Amino acid sequence: MDKKKATLSHQLIIVMVGIVLGTVILCWFLNNTFLEKYYIYNKEKGLLNCFNKVTQELEKSGDDTSAYDIAFERLCSDNNINMLITNSQRDLVWTSYSNAQRFQMQMDNWIYGTDRNQIQVLKKGDDYTLVRQTDERLDSEYLVLLGSLKDGGYVYMRTALESIRESASITNQFFVMISIGAIFLSIILIVILSNSISKP
Repeated sequence: MDKKKATLSHQLIIVMVGIVLGTVILCWFLNNTFLEKYYIYNKEKGLLNCFNKVTQELEKSGDDTSAYDIAFERLCSDNNINMLITNSQRDLVWTSYSNAQRFQMQMDNWIYGTDRNQIQVLKKGDDYTLVRQTDERLDSEYLVLLGSLKDGGYVYMRTALESIRESASITNQFFVMISIGAIFLSIILIVILSNSISKP
């Protein structure tokens, strides 16, 4: 009878450890495969939401630039984006860039088609285009939104993909550490449980 109980407890340990380990491996695989894509998907939605907020703020404020200065600074800070706004004559209206001229030239190159080999269009709407752009000078990738305003102006928003990849990597590392702890804790609990079962 004791041998049967011992065998049963060993089988229970193997099954439970297998379930925990299989779950961890599956979650790790899903995280590595889809987490970055999920982050990027949410960032795309975030850029579109920011664009909608900008258009609403511009319509509400009119020509009063002081009315939206703080709102735009907060928007860029909270969402980790850089933004540039021009009027219909391509004159700078507002920017978060310290070197706005280079990014305004980049925006104009995009509008007039000279940067087509560097971008991959992800989504298009009636008044915006969302792309994945490679900055060859910096060897970096960005999510970029170019939106058109009702007055003929443009909104140029950009966020680095490297920060998204870094966030995904940190999340994965944290998940691995938690998973290792969970596996050891599960083994300890299963051993304790099996010992209690094997006792007469």
